[in-house]
Amino acid sequence: MVELKGLCTLPNENNISYFKTTMNIEIKSDILRRSILIESSLAQLLGTILNIQNTDSKSLGYTGTALSFKAKTDLLYDIDRISQPLYNDLLTFMEIRNQFIHNSDTNSYELVIKRIPRKKNLLDFIKENAIFASENETSLKLGVQGLSISILENLKSAHLKILDELMTEYDKEDVEKNMRKIQLEILSECITSVFNRLKNTYEIVFDDKKDFNNILKDEILKEFSNRTEKKYKNS
Repeated sequence: MVELKGLCTLPNENNISYFKTTMNIEIKSDILRRSILIESSLAQLLGTILNIQNTDSKSLGYTGTALSFKAKTDLLYDIDRISQPLYNDLLTFMEIRNQFIHNSDTNSYELVIKRIPRKKNLLDFIKENAIFASENETSLKLGVQGLSISILENLKSAHLKILDELMTEYDKEDVEKNMRKIQLEILSECITSVFNRLKNTYEIVFDDKKDFNNILKDEILKEFSNRTEKKYKNS
């Protein structure tokens, strides 16, 4: 009979003590909650940029084909929608998240800081934000919480900037559409006015059709210019 070594160390799903103490499920739950908020913000930001609003989209929805945390972050950086510092912060949080979520024995911030490649980035953030300048559990916990809040605020700012750009573009299009509408209305009024004036003013019959066309053209252009000037003065 084959002996399956190591199975005795596997956690029992009913072992509450293991989840609370050994795994420190409280920290893992907090990190998971923050990760969900951040990844949702990344998806919303990309959705606005790419005009993808469906929650079941292949790339940003809930399906297995959706872009990963890293892929979303890379894409936003590649299209110059997030800064280098924010990009670094996102990858730092991702490394912390991965350690807590994917490794059952990662149960403290002191252990995480030893395992992530971007340790310096987290410590620099802690120092820059006047959090306790040490690598103890409390300082690191506050640092990670502060990092996640900073990321969410910066993503919100990036999103608002994009929305402002889109509104400016929409406003510009609306102005152009309105101008074209006004110009067509003026042109229609000009043609009607000129034809009526010519009908009342010129009772002679033109032998040369070109003479009539030239007079008509000149009169319409003159009328269009006058009406356009008046229209925009009154608007």
